[in-house]
Amino acid sequence: MYEEPTARILRFFKDLYPDGPFKSFYDGDPDVIPEVNYPALIVEKQGDVTESGPTGTDEVTEEILVKVVLDKRDDWGANDNADLTQRRIRQLVEARDDTGAYLPQSIKGALRTQLSMEGAAINNTMRFEIGSMPRQNDVISAEGHLTITVTYFVAVANRS
Repeated sequence: MYEEPTARILRFFKDLYPDGPFKSFYDGDPDVIPEVNYPALIVEKQGDVTESGPTGTDEVTEEILVKVVLDKRDDWGANDNADLTQRRIRQLVEARDDTGAYLPQSIKGALRTQLSMEGAAINNTMRFEIGSMPRQNDVISAEGHLTITVTYFVAVANRS
């Protein structure tokens, strides 16, 4: 069966981070994340645009959201020199070395090495946003949202 881009990207992250820092990985946002499953990484499809492609194909561009979700309660009572959840999110998503290059274990650094992922091209533009969100069970999550797009072709049989 065809593996959707969200599933491929999620598998890529599971392989990249077998020993942490993420405790759980989700294909779609479960809304309720058990306390023991933080930090979590979520991959979800936001939508797509389908256009006629080369002969016998459609060109599909999907918008995919990668969420890094931490429990904001980790910040409560932290001392002045602690890395709070927002900084930890920035480091997970876009950490860089002394030269300014992305670290290979950062999400952006890892994705930038995968411009072609099993038949789907990861496009050049990425949008990164950070915020907080109330979740179930009195959890307030700190979240980093990285939006990417992937483009691929789908065969269309018998197009007239």
